[in-house]
Amino acid sequence: MSDADPRAEGRYVGWADRLAAALSTQVPEGEFHYANLAVRGRKLDDVIGPQLDAALDAGPDLVSIVGGGNDILRPRVDLDEIADRLEQAVVTLRATGADVLMATPADPADAGLLSSLRSRHAVHSANVFSIAQRRGARAQPVGPARCAIGDCGRPTGST
Repeated sequence: MSDADPRAEGRYVGWADRLAAALSTQVPEGEFHYANLAVRGRKLDDVIGPQLDAALDAGPDLVSIVGGGNDILRPRVDLDEIADRLEQAVVTLRATGADVLMATPADPADAGLLSSLRSRHAVHSANVFSIAQRRGARAQPVGPARCAIGDCGRPTGST
């Protein structure tokens, strides 16, 4: 979910930074403030704990929240519990008046050993979209997603 930064070797620009750059062009100079609180590799406990607390302290207008993807990589996982906890975080954010943007995990279909977790990713993605719909948030599919752009460029007949 990040690309090499062409301006600095060994540095990456993630999707949140790209989103912030695009959003900053939509408001008058000096009125856009951005904080990326995400830490790569963290599990939902961190996202809905310290990261959520820091976001709430900032009093944001918009919060993007991506969580649960690292949890579903574990050998044992309760997808319903992840959804319930993620939904409560969205409820908390929406109660402040903030808009919420959620994102699905990337489809691991072509990710070697991780492709065996595709069904978990599908359930988690469906949960993300359901939470967003129920709670007045937005959900964005990450990476190839047939629901977003047709066949996502896959050759005819592939799965």
